[in-house]
Amino acid sequence: MDISGIHGRIAYWRQRRGMTQDDFAARLGRSRSWVQKLEAGDRQSDPRISVLELIAETLTVPLETLLGVERDNDKECVDATEISEIRATLMRPDVITGFVANKMKSDSKLVRRNVSYGFDAYQSAHYSTLGRILPNLIVDAQRATSLEDLDTFATLSDVYHLTTLVLMKFSAADLAWHAADRALTTAYTSGNPVSIGLAAQALTYAMSSRGEERAGVDVSTTTAAAIRDELVSLGPPGWTVYGMLFLKAAVAAASASDGDAARNLLKEARDAAAHIGDRNDFHTGFGITNCLLHEASILSQLGEHGASLAAARLINPASFASLPRERRTHHLIDTAVSYYRSRQVDNALISLLEAERLGAQEVHCRPASRQIIGEMLHFAAGSSSSRLRALAERSGVAI
Repeated sequence: MDISGIHGRIAYWRQRRGMTQDDFAARLGRSRSWVQKLEAGDRQSDPRISVLELIAETLTVPLETLLGVERDNDKECVDATEISEIRATLMRPDVITGFVANKMKSDSKLVRRNVSYGFDAYQSAHYSTLGRILPNLIVDAQRATSLEDLDTFATLSDVYHLTTLVLMKFSAADLAWHAADRALTTAYTSGNPVSIGLAAQALTYAMSSRGEERAGVDVSTTTAAAIRDELVSLGPPGWTVYGMLFLKAAVAAASASDGDAARNLLKEARDAAAHIGDRNDFHTGFGITNCLLHEASILSQLGEHGASLAAARLINPASFASLPRERRTHHLIDTAVSYYRSRQVDNALISLLEAERLGAQEVHCRPASRQIIGEMLHFAAGSSSSRLRALAERSGVAI
């Protein structure tokens, strides 16, 4: 136990929970000066266990976390408290209805900048940042909406889209579906075809995780047909949105074990990518290389692991290096799965370790990656087992 670090950990989790020192003091029944001295380490260096228990309960973290008996990924991952806070925010009456009491409005330009920052954090695989900022961002984006400026609804749709992506990373599928549904409804209010297309593919993504893959395919393909002309008229950015609709539809079809449909939909996405090369419009990372990554992932989903690995080897290393960090780490984890299913355990571990180097939170926090680490650990043997155990420990996977 790292007793000496208790004061810093209390300050960290108090700030991460969005509490001021005054808020924290009030919840503890103490004064602000008491909190200041505690966090500065000026009080007793070993607080009574009863006080620490109260602090842990107030911060909604395990007591072991404050005592320093924490997993390496405790501070990296969006935790259950933050997921609950996102849920509570989505259920707020002012968020649901759009009615803002006392005409409290947000600065739409500031909200737009914060949304861009959020997507940047996502593409950099910095998920702990998003768990902290999303609740306030949802509220601020709702308060910024105005029927006199429909772009504000496009911004709100983007916030719901971002929320969907984060929730999907942490297997909160039902809540992700809820956020994605709001993203699409809000996008239609904006009338912006880009927002509509991006929200539709997010909804397809969320529906797939709920066992509604075929309905998800229909959402993307129907939307693509309805707004194709508007999107194509926008040039490369429009082709990006159009292609993403088919890319997510292909993944959904693969999840439904419909290989033929998945391949046909993937071809549509590739045709769209041929118009633009590799880009990152609207924080999608869409392009020729991303389509290749998805092909490898889809083949893995279909159980064609040898073909998946062969497809992965065709990806140009320089093009791969230019993709957002989240895309690269996600692909490396998918590749690790195919290696493991092909009984190439050492190569699977190498892929996971490279993914960890690029984006530790993707490996340490994402349930899918922790699952494959757990499976590999269960059958660990040979020279790589010590490195695998170390990775499992860093990822909070039971050894």
